[in-house]
Amino acid sequence: MIPAINKLNSRCCGCMACVNVCPVHALDIKVNKGYLVPVVDQEACTKCGLCSDCCPVINAYILKSDSRPLTVILAKNKNIEERKRSTSGGIFYPIAASIINGGRGTVYGAAFSQTWKVVHSAAADINECFKFQGSKYVQSDIGQCFNDIRDRLKQGNNVLFTGTPCQVAAINSFCKLERVDIAKLITVEILCYGVPSPQIWKDYISYLEKKYGTLLKYCFRDERNGWSTSYNHSATFEVGTELYQTVELQAFGFLFSSHVNIRESCFNCEFSSMHRCADITIGDCWGIEYINRDFADTNGVSQVMINTETGMTIWNKVSEHFDVVDADIDKIAKYNSVLLHPAEKPAEYNAFWNDYLRFGFDKVIKKYTRLGKMFRVRRKIKRAVGRIMKRER
Repeated sequence: MIPAINKLNSRCCGCMACVNVCPVHALDIKVNKGYLVPVVDQEACTKCGLCSDCCPVINAYILKSDSRPLTVILAKNKNIEERKRSTSGGIFYPIAASIINGGRGTVYGAAFSQTWKVVHSAAADINECFKFQGSKYVQSDIGQCFNDIRDRLKQGNNVLFTGTPCQVAAINSFCKLERVDIAKLITVEILCYGVPSPQIWKDYISYLEKKYGTLLKYCFRDERNGWSTSYNHSATFEVGTELYQTVELQAFGFLFSSHVNIRESCFNCEFSSMHRCADITIGDCWGIEYINRDFADTNGVSQVMINTETGMTIWNKVSEHFDVVDADIDKIAKYNSVLLHPAEKPAEYNAFWNDYLRFGFDKVIKKYTRLGKMFRVRRKIKRAVGRIMKRER
């Protein structure tokens, strides 16, 4: 019989829960479009079924909350410098500080490695948590974090895990199967519109370094001119060159925002709804000017959903760090569609990946972004057709 994990194919979200839970290490890691895909080695497999039981995709219906969040608020960190280091309202840092300084715990989050790979890692010092701040529009590699978290919880340590909704669902499922007391596990999920390919990111870094030399810093949301939906990218290189929102930097962002460069399972995400898996859900409060104009702030505003009693306890400990107002989740969802449904698969998705696999990165970056003449011509034609059709109506 073919293991259920091997039948997931494009539904696999790459959370690595099955890899962490397997007692005989019977899962091989394959790479498809740059994404990690676990595959059961049927000769090594003992048919224990733990991988399937742990999978958040297979078991999504029992991992999501049956009810809406307990409380929904808009929040912004009173410390402007902390907020500027973050992507929106600066919610993460005070929560992390409460776990490390107040509870002598460990925080897990996504950070850049020395080679610009995005990986989940641990921090036991609050100063180490700076690496987790700021958006990283690349799927992170969980590695063996879940096993590490299990061991820390068994030792009675406090743990804060931050990640995408599927990663949070995965750690919850993993701990349940490992029969770990999760009283000291706090989970915070980031509202997610899809995870871009690590291979496309790697190719993009290589593309930049061929032109400008060794990359020292990259920011997906440079908010020097204020918090906005523009997603202004910036990059600094060893030779001293600094780029800010150039056509080259916009290219990677466009591949993400057009959804041609996100994991295929994201189009069928089981966790794009108001029924959450984490103790606390945080994200940009898009549409703030319509939701609560008086609370709008150019330094960033977050939407915060307190989903569990554990989340409420943590929030009460850190709430003094924030300015807050109550919010209506239905109104928030109107401007933040991921609370209602997953991202929509674009018509060019398959063509993009076929071109990438056949011709490589340099071809697709020019064909599917403003870096190429072909893209600019196609865009002009599309706009012209749209204007004609609008007049005919």
